[in-house]
Amino acid sequence: MPLVWIALVLASFIAYVLTYISFEKKIKNKVLEDEKVNSILNKCKEKLNIKKNIKLVKQDIVKMASIFGMFNIRILVSDDVLKLSEKEIEYIFLHELSYYKRKDNILNMIITILRCIYIRISNCKHLKITTTS
Repeated sequence: MPLVWIALVLASFIAYVLTYISFEKKIKNKVLEDEKVNSILNKCKEKLNIKKNIKLVKQDIVKMASIFGMFNIRILVSDDVLKLSEKEIEYIFLHELSYYKRKDNILNMIITILRCIYIRISNCKHLKITTTS
């Protein structure tokens, strides 16, 4: 039974990593070079006292703005976000940067790994119950 559990956890983790890498490749060369929007981001970083180089990525996969990455942090934005007023964009950037400041991206990664392990434990318990019945 432990070997089945380990195999399921590894399969889940590999699937997660492959999905992450696939998404990373899709957004790799889509850095947003718009001076106005980058200026808003830099002002927001100053307000929150963030020194890290955080890039903006224009993409059409995720419609809402979101933060992405563990070490190479990026804020994903779509055309819908870029059509908003400067004040609305500022609020969005402050919101996303607050996730970075609280280290939510790292916490989400840890939770995802723990979820892979927990779900596989319950699958193995179910497998054990059905095979012994």
